[in-house]
Formats: sequence, structure tokens, C-alpha cells
Amino acid sequence: MKTIALAWMNYARPCPKKNELSVSRMSFRVCIACYGIRVYPYMGFMVGQQYECQDCQERMVVPLEFETEEDYRAFRQEMLGDAETSEE
Repeated sequence: MKTIALAWMNYARPCPKKNELSVSRMSFRVCIACYGIRVYPYMGFMVGQQYECQDCQERMVVPLEFETEEDYRAFRQEMLGDAETSEE
């Protein structure tokens, strides 16, 4: 379980609240096809940001984002019926 918690920090990015400059929260990008958390920026610049899932190679413009791991796990369980979400 500790390994999963450490892995989450690798995929998270700062997401500051409105009017809070010094405090930041983390949000998680999730693939729209397989609901995996291994979503990374693929390209951007002049055409806009795109992301790619490292699990299914899906390219997307707008990935799903969750503020907490519990929200992500609840969504994944609802969508896939997973009892345990293991990201390998």
C-alpha cells in the first residue's frame, strides 16, 4: 500500500485554490478510456495541451481530474466495479 501512495505523488500536480497563493492541493489526472493514473503531457505549445495514457496509449485533450485518491477510487469502483484498484 505504501508503494501505491508513493506512486500517487509522482502523477499528481499542484492545483491551487482560488485566492490562495501559498497553499496548494494536489489533483490526479486520469485516462478517459481505461481510468488509469499514468497520464502524462504528450504535446502542447501552439495547438494546445494534450495528454497520453501510458497504459492504453489513448491521447486526450481533457483528462479526468480528481482532487483526492478517495474520489478517484470511488469513481473507478463505480465505473469498473473494482474492489481494489491496483496500478501496476
